[in-house]
Amino acid sequence: MTVYIGMFVIQAVIWYCSRKWNKPYLWLWLSFGLLFVMSSFRSMNIGTDYAEYVSIYDLIAGGTNYDMEPGYVFLNSMMSLFTSHYCGLAIGVNLVLMLSLAFFITQHVPQQYWQLCVMIFSANPYMYLQSTFNILRQACGIGILLIASHFFLKKDWKKGVLFVILASLLHKASIIGLVIPLFWLIKWKKKYWYAAILSCFFVSFLLGDTLISFFFNVIDFGGYAGYEASALNHPIYILGIAVVALFLTDNRDKWAITEVEQKFYDLYLFSLCFLMFAVKNDMIYRFYLIFAFICLPTVAIIWRSAGKLVRLGYVTYYSAFYMGYILLMYLSKDTFYIPFRFCFG
Repeated sequence: MTVYIGMFVIQAVIWYCSRKWNKPYLWLWLSFGLLFVMSSFRSMNIGTDYAEYVSIYDLIAGGTNYDMEPGYVFLNSMMSLFTSHYCGLAIGVNLVLMLSLAFFITQHVPQQYWQLCVMIFSANPYMYLQSTFNILRQACGIGILLIASHFFLKKDWKKGVLFVILASLLHKASIIGLVIPLFWLIKWKKKYWYAAILSCFFVSFLLGDTLISFFFNVIDFGGYAGYEASALNHPIYILGIAVVALFLTDNRDKWAITEVEQKFYDLYLFSLCFLMFAVKNDMIYRFYLIFAFICLPTVAIIWRSAGKLVRLGYVTYYSAFYMGYILLMYLSKDTFYIPFRFCFG
């Protein structure tokens, strides 16, 4: 537990230092470097599915033609050429995700807010801990989708689609990235968002489970419909999402100034609407994570434009989210995460 809390505190200190001393690249790479080391050199027993992924890594390294997404198999094969140690797998996954995320942040976020985005990434336990410790294929897919989104924002549709296809070769659910440029072609207005948020709020209570079952049956993953709900699945939390989304909608035209900022802002509002359903099923929540990563620049937009109360709200929420998540794992004696162990410990 100490390692998890220590990493959170160190990231907070780095964020504070980045605001005092203007050395953005130094702090950025220091932050990612520490997160990279913690995730890449953890014990094989840290992460719910990590041991199984390591077994697959060993099989692929031994020449087995494993039946999995070809891009992910290729990544395993390439990393096994450098090392047969299981840490090679985590190193490869983290390189794909973190280098892509660093590129995305530096391209679409002003320098003074780079560390804020890294702090959100590290403080959201589903974005950092779950993505790099557990759902490795999806982490790779998200990394490539960040590059695809960069090209979509530049209106380079061919490269964007190409990278979505590449992402789907790492994790087939990444094909959902094709929805993003279609979403951005819609000219959203505040009244549309008010209607969408209120509709999603009420429908999530009345038909949430039914819609989730329908979604998984359509994509031929009916077995996922029975997955347990997230720990966040509570009426008060869902109400809080709706209230925050309505508040952000009310300030949309004041805070999102440029066309690109409006695209990020609208995708952020969409992700909040989606989140009202995502908390009801852990597999759906994994789809939400795709949008959470791509929407990171929106946090910088809101932070720049909002007052101290909103900023305090972000700090309080993510601090409580992270600490609560770690405490819950500790109290439930989750041996897949607690105590944290390095591979050389």
